Amino acid sequence: MSNSPTIMSPSSPTTSTFKGIILLFLSLIGKWSSFHKISDNSLNSLLKLFHYFLKLLGTVVTSFAPFVKDFLKSLHEMKSLCQISSDPFEKLVVCPSCHHIYQFDDCFQVVAGKRVPQPLVEELNQLFFKGIYVESDTSQGARVLVKGALMLVSCDIPAARKVCGFLGHAAKLGCSQCLKSFETGGHNFHVQYAGFEDAPLRTETSHHPMHNLFLGTAKHMMKNIWLADSDGRNALLTTRDLEIKQNRVDSCVVPSFFGRIPRKIASKFCNFEADQWKSWTLAFSVSALYNILGSVHLDCWRKFVHACRILSSTILTTEKVSEAHCLLIEFCKDVKSLYGKEATTINMHLHTPLKGLNLRLWSLQQFLGVCI
Repeated sequence: MSNSPTIMSPSSPTTSTFKGIILLFLSLIGKWSSFHKISDNSLNSLLKLFHYFLKLLGTVVTSFAPFVKDFLKSLHEMKSLCQISSDPFEKLVVCPSCHHIYQFDDCFQVVAGKRVPQPLVEELNQLFFKGIYVESDTSQGARVLVKGALMLVSCDIPAARKVCGFLGHAAKLGCSQCLKSFETGGHNFHVQYAGFEDAPLRTETSHHPMHNLFLGTAKHMMKNIWLADSDGRNALLTTRDLEIKQNRVDSCVVPSFFGRIPRKIASKFCNFEADQWKSWTLAFSVSALYNILGSVHLDCWRKFVHACRILSSTILTTEKVSEAHCLLIEFCKDVKSLYGKEATTINMHLHTPLKGLNLRLWSLQQFLGVCI
């Protein structure tokens, strides 16, 4: 008598039974994918995996062959069998700041005709000159006045002169902000930009503060004044001083959101970009130049750094804007007295309209991305 177990042959199920089992399996797979937030590509790959596995199993168990034949191969077949349509969906708009959901139709307006935008022009004028009062999280529930402007040109200082049709900075009326007349001469004559008193405004066109402060004055002070004769005897900063500054900067620990730490100080700030000049000016320059640059020169530089820190803050008050303006004017006058009129530049002259720029619009930090 044999001890082997008796294997019972299952009866052949009908086609409707196969489809019922497949529909039950697909419904479970669909609920599982929605609960665990499985993507369509992953679900499609899973169905292919099941199909190949059952196909392999059908070669061993012959009763599985009809089941494998009716089993789905892709997500498209699954949606067709279950009569699932993923095309009709509701469009919604999500605010990236507060994550509030809005209806799509509430976020735009169709304007018909060329004369209809006239109310929009009036609203833009009111937003620019008078502003609107809104509630702010930083104002502790109080309503604050917000002003804005719709700008059509976005470029740096040299490009603004070409795009807006102004003269070059070497012209007698070379400032794109005011009507101040500069002393000009021949080909080798350096235009005298000294004299930082207020002058009548030429236009409301704004210039880019990032280029004006960091790529302009900060770069000029380091490369054209302090490092002008770095290998000579009269140098304010030598090559050895640059190595000391680089070691001081490398030893600093800054937050991750602050940006890249300047790494090319020892090579005379070679190919420094705007964000690196900003990081160097605001965070590292004063401590790195301590006991290396003369005290008189460092005090002059501190005024510029303090003004840049104020203007780069997220929120500005009228008092802070006036304080930064006074610091920039004192810095420019100190540059004139310490290094001569030839050391002054058109960028230093363009520091004077920054006060009006901030009072008309918003903080410098918000202005860096959208400027004329």
